[in-house]
Amino acid sequence: MSPSASLALSTDGTISTPGQYLDVADTVLVCLGIVVIVLAIARFVLQEDRRRTRFLPPTRSRLTFESVLLPMFAWVMIGALGSYAVDKFVARAHQGVAMIYVGNGAHLLGGLACLFVANVGFRGGWRRFVLGRRRPGIDVRNGVLAVLVAFPICWGILVATGWIIQQVAPGYPIFEHDVVETLRAGDVPIWTLWIGTTLIAPFAEEVFFRGICQTFLMQVFRSRWPAILLIALVFGAVHAGGERPQLHVVPALTAFGLILGILYARTRSLAGPIVVHALFNAKTLLWETLRAAT
Repeated sequence: MSPSASLALSTDGTISTPGQYLDVADTVLVCLGIVVIVLAIARFVLQEDRRRTRFLPPTRSRLTFESVLLPMFAWVMIGALGSYAVDKFVARAHQGVAMIYVGNGAHLLGGLACLFVANVGFRGGWRRFVLGRRRPGIDVRNGVLAVLVAFPICWGILVATGWIIQQVAPGYPIFEHDVVETLRAGDVPIWTLWIGTTLIAPFAEEVFFRGICQTFLMQVFRSRWPAILLIALVFGAVHAGGERPQLHVVPALTAFGLILGILYARTRSLAGPIVVHALFNAKTLLWETLRAAT
């Protein structure tokens, strides 16, 4: 999301540049999200039958610590081998682009490893693991509503975190995500970024973090909240890594992980979290694409 959702207007009070239209769109999305949050709170307060807002029972599985390590091992090994190959055989000028392909490949194979584990460890196999018991359309609808909720929450935390960092450490460098930098540089076909960011990454990360890890930790703790919180923290921390650490995004992405974890725990379906993750990434990539074009 844009660092600021404030309206940028020309001297006569009209919108004068394409970038300012995006700022207005940011503001609209934040306002819609606030409306959804207020309506959800009002519905909860006024609802007489509170059982409708409860979490579904945890998904039954035969996950073990070793089965959790399998997709993690596949993810890390593909990434490590790919990084080594890029460093040894790809010219330095093209290494950044090559690492985008390595990242997409590691995500894809890691996600497929998760499906293999789920097919063995979950009743109903990988289809039940991904789609749950309900109609996918309901989960997609919930995902759209959840991503509207995520916009104002994550934006507010990101802005607050940036302000606090600048007050405490004014010289702290705040870097953009590697994908955003690659998009702005124009060094890689844009379709590669779109496929990786809006399809592969949301699928792979949700089946791993929410589907495998959160489910396993719920079994370990015998409670959903420690599992949801711990996986959200890991999710936020993982996205701060890279050649140029982006520690300022950890609180906002931890909150995003909480939203995804709660949605999964409530529905026992990964369709909703995958939709939320995909739309969240797509919005950021679309905005950056439009800004780069103008």
